[in-house]
Amino acid sequence: MKELLKKIYRTIKYLYNYISCFRKFGRVGLRTTINKPLRVVGGRRIYIGNSCFILDGLRIEAISKWLDKNYEPRIDIDDRVTVGQNCHFTCANRLHIGKGVSILPQVLITDIEHEYIPDKSLRETGLEVGSVEIGENAVIGMGARILGHKGIKIGKSAIIGTNAVVTHDVPDYTMVAGIPEKVIKKYDFELKKWIKVDE
Repeated sequence: MKELLKKIYRTIKYLYNYISCFRKFGRVGLRTTINKPLRVVGGRRIYIGNSCFILDGLRIEAISKWLDKNYEPRIDIDDRVTVGQNCHFTCANRLHIGKGVSILPQVLITDIEHEYIPDKSLRETGLEVGSVEIGENAVIGMGARILGHKGIKIGKSAIIGTNAVVTHDVPDYTMVAGIPEKVIKKYDFELKKWIKVDE
């Protein structure tokens, strides 16, 4: 009886979340929690997997039109992804976050950058568009900036340090930090620990 009541409770909770929030998206998987407040643009182009946990303050935007140009964005957040408070994800082409990724608070991930033209505001300028791929079990530190307007791939189990600005690919099992990012450690599978990289 107790298990039946738990199942009923979970079903009611999911239906409530679907009505109040989840229907904004292309898909939201089972056992996923999305806390409010939340800003969603182009939600039908955003797909979220199972058992994700998204804290409050997420701004997530799939940009399908800017000025007179149309785009075909798609944001995929795989299973078991955790997103901290006040993150901002923007996409006009492709943003893929792999399974088990941990994203700490105040992180920016984008595949676009505005063209900077003298005497024009950003609202009057076009976009440079790339893509972002984040591998499974990567960790994105608090306040990091992933700038993928030229195309960027973060490897499996990579670690992005607090407040790092990442503009280039990061290999699997690598730790980067700084502005711009710089490799500081790599994981050694024989020693089973992170090894500092000599400058």
